[in-house]
Amino acid sequence: MIHNKKAIRSRDIVIVLIFSVALAIIGFSTAAEFYEWMLPKVDTVKFDFPSMEGMIRHPLYYAGTLALIPIATALAWHFWPVSPGIKRLMSAGLIIAFTFLGAILRMKWIMYLATGGLEKETALHMSISVPFDKLMLPLFMCYGLLSGILVSFFIFRDRRKTAVPQGILHD
Repeated sequence: MIHNKKAIRSRDIVIVLIFSVALAIIGFSTAAEFYEWMLPKVDTVKFDFPSMEGMIRHPLYYAGTLALIPIATALAWHFWPVSPGIKRLMSAGLIIAFTFLGAILRMKWIMYLATGGLEKETALHMSISVPFDKLMLPLFMCYGLLSGILVSFFIFRDRRKTAVPQGILHD
């Protein structure tokens, strides 16, 4: 039997799936705290929270986005080899940072749009309502995830022509 050096080992797949499921569970159980932390505390901006269906849908989107992080990272390492060790740890950290940076930048942009055009005197006496569904934080986290993978590729990829990984997580 010919062993393909680039084949994904089943052990690696199991490890990635365990991390993904764990992050999904953590994400679903901490979604309310995440949104509370992300939503700015500004008296002039009010957020219209969704119906009961939306209260279940948004944590699922957030949990799904968190579950994508290990899967996307492992696939990126498989197709664009990154040297094992500290480079992979730094690559994973960068991808996670970019993922959350996407959500933070989205909130900054919403706040700028909500309060940017108002003068200070008007803003003190006026309240702006922003629908919670329009925030799309998990979508912007996915944009950050993709950006983090691209930046990680350019910074941490193994530039040796002979670099062919044996699996996703280990060489």
